[in-house]
Amino acid sequence: MIHQRLQDARLRNRRVTIRAVYDKRQRVLTYQIADEGMGFNWKSRVNDSLDACPIGDGSGRGIFLVHSFFPDIMYNDRGNEVMFTVSLV
Repeated sequence: MIHQRLQDARLRNRRVTIRAVYDKRQRVLTYQIADEGMGFNWKSRVNDSLDACPIGDGSGRGIFLVHSFFPDIMYNDRGNEVMFTVSLV
């Protein structure tokens, strides 16, 4: 899949920024991941259940899974940036 994406001129040169911040006092890592893309309509998917993401559908399952692991996940309005925390305790 990565090889296919690198062949696409729209995606090949896209910059992705990953920022990780460790809060020593609260013992959490906060991740912020952003890319230069157009984003996506995350608001239409965040409340979907697994039943709303059938196997044949090519999208939505990843968002459902991420929310099950990181319930505090937040997206920017455009949908090209995500932020979540991981507890280390």
